[in-house]
Amino acid sequence: MTASDLAAQTAARATPATVPGPASGPAVRIAAVGDIHMGEESRGILRPAYETLADCADVLLLAGDLTRHGTADEAQVVADEIAGLPVPVVAVLGNHDHHGDCPEEIAAILTAGGATVLEGTSAVVQAGPHRLGIAGTKGFGGGFAGRCGSDFGEAEMKSFIRYSRGLADGLRGALAEVADCDVGWRSPISRRSPTPWPASPWRSTRFWAATCSPRPSTTPAPTWRCTGTPTRARSGG
Repeated sequence: MTASDLAAQTAARATPATVPGPASGPAVRIAAVGDIHMGEESRGILRPAYETLADCADVLLLAGDLTRHGTADEAQVVADEIAGLPVPVVAVLGNHDHHGDCPEEIAAILTAGGATVLEGTSAVVQAGPHRLGIAGTKGFGGGFAGRCGSDFGEAEMKSFIRYSRGLADGLRGALAEVADCDVGWRSPISRRSPTPWPASPWRSTRFWAATCSPRPSTTPAPTWRCTGTPTRARSGG
């Protein structure tokens, strides 16, 4: 894929979503994109589009897989693209960003570039006239009810599922934190989808996604969800 192809695809995926606000107030405008897979040759291609965000969005969410191989140099390219943007930037990492075995360094570089990087944590940002509460995690595989793995048998399988559950618990706790804040909107952001998506073969969901959504009985339903894997974008829960 050429740099121009990447820019075109990213611009198409990053079309802002408008989430309806309360009857007495305006909507919040959310620009979200994932899987930008930036490398040194990608430097500068997204910056022109990002600089126009103030005209169409109140916040930018980056849903993981921001680099190709999870190197510090690639992370610096992403950081330079988002530095000094006119809207808040909130990000999670993806599996590509972990490939270089230095996710903490990747997160630090993005943070220095102006992003708030979440992993089992939450943040409240001023999105235009609104306070938006965001909870984030990378997410992991494991599947969904009826089509999932279990922490039984081999040590490797138990480790796989327990890691996934740990990230899901982190997201659940982060959303609970947001629920306690005075915010008008709540949004979880993740690289791996926390809900099944109809278009993908069921076998792939065991490895590419897992149930991470909080139970409605314990945490207020989110206003809007953002994931880097295909799913049904929804507002109102």
